[in-house]
Amino acid sequence: MMDQPLIFALQQAATAADGTYLFVSIGLLVIGLVLFVLEFFIPSGGLLGLLTAVAMLGSIGSMFAFSTGWGLIYGAVLLASAPFAIVQAIKVWSGSALGRRAILSAEADRVPRRDEDGDEIVTPRARPQVEKGTVGITATVLRPVGFVEFDGVRIDAVAESGFVAEGARVMVVGHVDGQPKVRAVQSPA
Repeated sequence: MMDQPLIFALQQAATAADGTYLFVSIGLLVIGLVLFVLEFFIPSGGLLGLLTAVAMLGSIGSMFAFSTGWGLIYGAVLLASAPFAIVQAIKVWSGSALGRRAILSAEADRVPRRDEDGDEIVTPRARPQVEKGTVGITATVLRPVGFVEFDGVRIDAVAESGFVAEGARVMVVGHVDGQPKVRAVQSPA
């Protein structure tokens, strides 16, 4: 008979502890989500991301302490949804004003390069497309790569074969990795 109140008290303590694990699990989930959001706005060198992972793993562990079955389901859902949450957060963040300021665009990142004459070299990102059959004049010797002027714009090009002298007329015969491939043509008589 004396054992009955003791067993009852231990059962009550176990039930209270189980409920506590549930609340701890939910609390750690909320803390993890807050840390996850803060990671995108506060430069921490990855510390907030690490704390997010620790909070989420602690949340899963607490759910296992509450119930093994619920812990398996909860852990599987959290681990499966994590990659999708990260991708979605990056998409939303990069569209925000802060994200646009933090991520440089291709134009903002582009630093103009100059050749020996001081003329700007068109980089592959900003290179205008020159159609097949367009005729231009070589601005430098093509060995086999050099610069060709098409309608006043200097573009790096590649010779179809061998060397092409400076000042020679060339015609675009194709493209190699977006770069015009040219062949020397005879000057009209």
